[in-house]
Amino acid sequence: RFCVARARGPTRALRKKAPPHRARAPSIMSVHWTAAALNSTVCPRGVGAAVEWPTLLEHLTSPGPDAYEYLLPVTVACTAISAAISARTVARLLLPARKSEAPGLLQPRLVLMMIPSAAPLVIAFLELAIVLAPRSWKVLHIVVACFEVICFWAFLRLLLNFIGGSTGDVAAALARIAPRRVWRCSRRDRAPGMWDVRVVQAMVAQFMIVLPALAAIELDEHLVETRYTLWAAVHIVSLVSCVVAELSLIRMAGDIIEHHNCHLKFWSMKTLFIGNMASFRIAGRVVQSDQRIGELCYTHETLAAGWSAAITTFIAVIVAALIVCGFKPKDLQDPQDPDPIAQRTDGEPQQVEEGLQPASGRSA
Repeated sequence: RFCVARARGPTRALRKKAPPHRARAPSIMSVHWTAAALNSTVCPRGVGAAVEWPTLLEHLTSPGPDAYEYLLPVTVACTAISAAISARTVARLLLPARKSEAPGLLQPRLVLMMIPSAAPLVIAFLELAIVLAPRSWKVLHIVVACFEVICFWAFLRLLLNFIGGSTGDVAAALARIAPRRVWRCSRRDRAPGMWDVRVVQAMVAQFMIVLPALAAIELDEHLVETRYTLWAAVHIVSLVSCVVAELSLIRMAGDIIEHHNCHLKFWSMKTLFIGNMASFRIAGRVVQSDQRIGELCYTHETLAAGWSAAITTFIAVIVAALIVCGFKPKDLQDPQDPDPIAQRTDGEPQQVEEGLQPASGRSA
């Protein structure tokens, strides 16, 4: 059949002329994205362009985008709730330290516990400032990044404080741990040492450098748009390295710090920062057009930062409730250490009894 068909020449279907090309009407989504692309450069951009963006007074007294009618009340309400819950948590931690006879022993651990436990309060107020003052959202974004790395470093120091105990000798405490898989990639069991602690510190330190640097790079929109995938990949790799480092330290010293609920402390704090990062990235992809209302101009990055701030403050409420369960006053002391509060309450009757015993012996 093939040879016969070749001998007869082209078939009838091939002899037909192709129909003329018909122009297809654009879809609704193509019109939407085309309009968004045309409107995406309405406001001035670049380093120094923020002087032409709305100030705090102009933003509150002049009509603005419709989105702020919902963003501002939600952000204010969530910030107030987070502040109330976080203030209660901080007060619970401060009260035992004030009643203690030896506050100097509790001072380092108290400071290290106060920083992560106050994270929902600080982040909520910073996100509220982003919604109230659109002009300064980039500077506040850098402040949020700096506070995030401070929380991670404080949590690392808190873990080392838990491991060292009242003596502070981390090396001696690690030497008492039974051999185990220190890292997930290790093939044999061994006892953790100070070299592992230095590796963990280095992995956390690189995140402390990378995150503020990326936040500073975002000051230039052109540099971010041209290398968006690169910066996002660097951010994710650095963040994952930091998370793996601190989780590895919790696992290798699990026998010593298992009663401190370190996993709950870590993930309650980390949920807040992951939610902040994810909401900012997603909002930056969804909001693609600038808005000019009168003489005020709102870039799509500013609007995305406002949406991210509202979502982050909502997450801060949940994280503040988790931190109440994670950071407790009993974590200020190790189980093997004597309770200074109990010493204060029970010390006076004990001294009276001891003072009476010699007198009774002399009378006898």
